[in-house]
Amino acid sequence: DTIHRADGQFIPATCRVIYAPMLTGKLRLFAPAYLCEIECPKVVLVLTADLHSNIGDQAFPQCIFDHWEIINKDPFDDSTEIRQIINDIRKPKGLKGDIPSLNDHYDKL
Repeated sequence: DTIHRADGQFIPATCRVIYAPMLTGKLRLFAPAYLCEIECPKVVLVLTADLHSNIGDQAFPQCIFDHWEIINKDPFDDSTEIRQIINDIRKPKGLKGDIPSLNDHYDKL
């Protein structure tokens, strides 16, 4: 009967069903790739980090989202740069430093 099937039963079970394939699959992160268009009246163009300071208001750069690129590195490997990025994202959110293991979401009946 429906009285015994409350949100307290469905939501944790659904979370475990969603997390388990993510933790057992081949996880990869995606990074946004932007298309940068630069309009300028002159033909000579210098592409450096300080583009705007070198040419002032003579050129108008515009970055538009183009697509997602797969970062083909294992996020579970502690020696990769991707793992450091994940840890840096998790820390301010107050999450554990380690990526949760599959045992954290295993149904223990």
